[in-house]
Amino acid sequence: MKDTVDGDGVWNDDRLGYAEIGTAFTNIVKSISNSKVISIEAPFGHGKTFFRRRWAEELKASGELVIEIDAQQSDHSGDPLITFMGALLSAKLKSGEPLSKGIKDKTLKLGGLLGRATLRAVLRNGAEELIEVGADWAKDQCPDIEQIDNTIDDLKEGLSKAAGNMIASHLAAERARVQELPAQIDAIRDALTQGYNTKRIVIIIDELDRCRPEYAISLLESMKLIFGRGGFVFFLMVNHNYLESIARHRFGTGKQDELYLEKFIDLRLRLTPKPHMATLLAESVFKDISVNLPYGDVGTFGVQPMLKYLGRIVEAEKPSIRQIKRVHERIDLLTRMYRDHPIDLPLLVAMAFEDALSREGVVEKYLPRGRLTPESIANWGEQYEEATREDSLQMMDLDEKFEENFGELVGLAPERYGYNFSKEETLPSPYQQMEALAPHYLSVHRRMLNGVMEIQV
Repeated sequence: MKDTVDGDGVWNDDRLGYAEIGTAFTNIVKSISNSKVISIEAPFGHGKTFFRRRWAEELKASGELVIEIDAQQSDHSGDPLITFMGALLSAKLKSGEPLSKGIKDKTLKLGGLLGRATLRAVLRNGAEELIEVGADWAKDQCPDIEQIDNTIDDLKEGLSKAAGNMIASHLAAERARVQELPAQIDAIRDALTQGYNTKRIVIIIDELDRCRPEYAISLLESMKLIFGRGGFVFFLMVNHNYLESIARHRFGTGKQDELYLEKFIDLRLRLTPKPHMATLLAESVFKDISVNLPYGDVGTFGVQPMLKYLGRIVEAEKPSIRQIKRVHERIDLLTRMYRDHPIDLPLLVAMAFEDALSREGVVEKYLPRGRLTPESIANWGEQYEEATREDSLQMMDLDEKFEENFGELVGLAPERYGYNFSKEETLPSPYQQMEALAPHYLSVHRRMLNGVMEIQV
């Protein structure tokens, strides 16, 4: 049996360089023989879900029993125990048969812990036949309940029989939780791991940091207190700082340097794309962008120059994978919506990243022509006129700077871009063109981006 899956298998579309990390994590799993909770940490948008899906496939191919839980999808249940039991009961045996085929005594006595209503929520794939659900579940789980009833009958003051039944129910549930549930969980584990070379179940939990704070904390507590048993290895795909902030908000601060989540996590691992991989990912998705009507020569305003600026922006500004994909979706949609509009693709990409990062100055930093505004060109004109009057060598510097910043925009047909100019004696024609274009250039592209943002969910 293979220990790992090579790059031509489940990792064949890996653009983040995660295959090597997946192999290392698989080796860690295979070295664990007891209960363990491990966090795999990365900021939002760094491909945790992509990694989880591919790595789960690698683990399965290497002979591991893997159960995946999307915590956000289970948040509605309100009870993490339902989440865990539902995932276990819905799992298949190695043969592909339902769990009921592998349970020796054919009965899971969980009624005392969950109750009738919540039991229904965990039933999957015919698992209902496994669970004993009786109307008198408290009596089934607590043999002494009749004796409690008799005692209550003898009490004449201060306690009603209804309250006594509530106490009896609580005792029954506590007995089930402490004594019977662990045995039932072990029975499920033993049944599911039949035919494997290990009694280990790997449970990977994703989207925990997108759940309600109360549910996220409750799930961690349930995982550690109830399922902290031999044979269960948990991996949490999380933004650790976000979860820790939730815990501090709910429980306050503890001892200095003591993190609340460290009570539940035995080992912390980091998921970090290799620096150049994010750029490769961005280039691979943006290269298929198509512009019907470039702003001018495609060598300046088309896809290839856009990819050059894209690489520089991603390497220096370090957007998340999610932000890269969001910008791609926005630009792709824009080029489809505005097919009849002249488009400066590099400019649009720079503007979209400036929006996504909420970071001013990105456009001007990477795209010199992005500095074309009525204010900037007016300032240049004032300096030029002053240099002309003084017959200064500064004119040469101004001409060079003008060419560096705006030379790519000179010569565009005025009627195509909605501006007109009349030649003046004191200022050169290229300046007059930019003076006429400045009120329209950035604003037109901004309106197109805003148009997409208004309809994009």
